[in-house]
Amino acid sequence: MASAPLLALLVTAGKQSERLPENEPKREREENVVSEDDEKFQEAEYWDRRHVLCQAEALAVMSVAVCASAFEQEMATMEADARCVVDNIIRPYNELRVCLENLSHWYGCFYPNGAVHAAFLRVHSAFFSRCDERDRERHPEDAPAGAVAVLTLAPVALIPPLVYAVVRQ
Repeated sequence: MASAPLLALLVTAGKQSERLPENEPKREREENVVSEDDEKFQEAEYWDRRHVLCQAEALAVMSVAVCASAFEQEMATMEADARCVVDNIIRPYNELRVCLENLSHWYGCFYPNGAVHAAFLRVHSAFFSRCDERDRERHPEDAPAGAVAVLTLAPVALIPPLVYAVVRQ
């Protein structure tokens, strides 16, 4: 498994803000940006060799052990209805995303990837599957297709006679 320093690094990295302070020089904030003029990303030498050596199995195990478990512990303290309110889950969800991204890079994998996708599916199926049912109960069903067609076509069918009447006069 992972060592204690790795776990500490991932947990603290997930809780830190990704934005650099505004007083940082602009060049430092934009060093990871690829512009139109800089096409080196298309060259094989640009890509770090560690991405070729992605440790997907270890990433899958650690994404559950480190990132998803911390998210699950926080979600377990909330009631089921509170989990469906975006304001309640946005911070822990972002921490989960940042943790999974850092973990992917740590194991030499691109982000997003299959292991990260599986971790998000696990989290969504465990904690957010009932939110869709709750939304359906709050919102009425769609109107019947026939009623929608009649209510849409009736005003549209009146346009040509009205245009003809205006032009004729």
